[in-house]
Amino acid sequence: MKLIGLEEHFITPELAQATNDLPAEQVGSFFQLFTGGPVQERLLDLGDDRLRQMDLIGLDMTVLSTPAPGVELLAPAPAVALARQANDRLAAAVRAHPDRYAAFAAVPTPDPAAAVAELQRAVQELGCCGALINGRTADNKYLDHPDFRPLLAMAAQLGAPLYLHPQMPPAAVRAAYYDGFDPVLSAVFAGGGWGWHLDAGIGPLRLILSGVFDELPTLQIVLGHWGEMVTFYLERADVLTAFMAQRGLKKSLAEYFRQHFHVTGSGINTTAYLLRRGGAGRRPGNVFHRLSLRLRLRRQYQERLLALKDALELVSGKWKFCLLAQALQPRRDALHRLAAAAPVRGGHPGPRSARPAAGAAPWPAGATGGPGR
Repeated sequence: MKLIGLEEHFITPELAQATNDLPAEQVGSFFQLFTGGPVQERLLDLGDDRLRQMDLIGLDMTVLSTPAPGVELLAPAPAVALARQANDRLAAAVRAHPDRYAAFAAVPTPDPAAAVAELQRAVQELGCCGALINGRTADNKYLDHPDFRPLLAMAAQLGAPLYLHPQMPPAAVRAAYYDGFDPVLSAVFAGGGWGWHLDAGIGPLRLILSGVFDELPTLQIVLGHWGEMVTFYLERADVLTAFMAQRGLKKSLAEYFRQHFHVTGSGINTTAYLLRRGGAGRRPGNVFHRLSLRLRLRRQYQERLLALKDALELVSGKWKFCLLAQALQPRRDALHRLAAAAPVRGGHPGPRSARPAAGAAPWPAGATGGPGR
């Protein structure tokens, strides 16, 4: 079994420049916090440094993808060209390190017809696992829009899952919900601090309400951040079921979610969330860092992620990724030493239950969970 990161970002210099040039009213200022400096340097790297970081934290394989705002907010022509370029470079990296890298394709949703063609090329010719889509387009079209039904049909035909990644909320929403504080605080509030997860949760609900899963019963979707808030309000959202039935949908909202969606942590490492919703077979133990390969998370990773007992299997043609924390016994001693050597942010060494007693073996032979479990 391998430990595989599913939301591990990469960017080309050309795509970085194109998204940096987007007007502030379109993307806000959240992404400016990651422009330049070590974060962007790491996003650009597909070579030795990224592999070294993976080895340091015990990550066997990473599925690379382009981050928000991505090609989704560009004009159609540059979106097509830059998606194709990014996918070619991802494919080259996978060919160079097939035991360490896989790829989710970028698809140019501003040009829906080109998006279909690029998804097919990326999966069939380049060997991508599926695609990662950064939320809405610039004209605020979610994937349930009729323009994208051929794209969804192609994904179902290929057996290629679509990973739905957050996008910044529209400008009017940012102004109404998140502005009013200092610019940085408002930007983070609208972005990774809250807003883009709320916005990302709209996408899967719209897909369910559109009836697409009755039309395409094999279509599979992956959501990060433990389901982009949907998992925690699934019971409440299920009140829509009666109204869905009146419009011809065949299942409850919760059934569609459990049958067509996989969830993953994407840097949120509180594995108790897995107990909330999702159903058997749809609980992963995977991504524990994103964007900047944050080593500060190794304590949480050691303490929580390794305690997971469930595996997520995503099957798409030639690929099958199984993530099973219990299979990682050989890496546990190394992770413990890393955690002991480098405290997490703020200097706190972690809970006492996560540290072995003096003279004790850090990970007892045959243990099925992390320390303190």
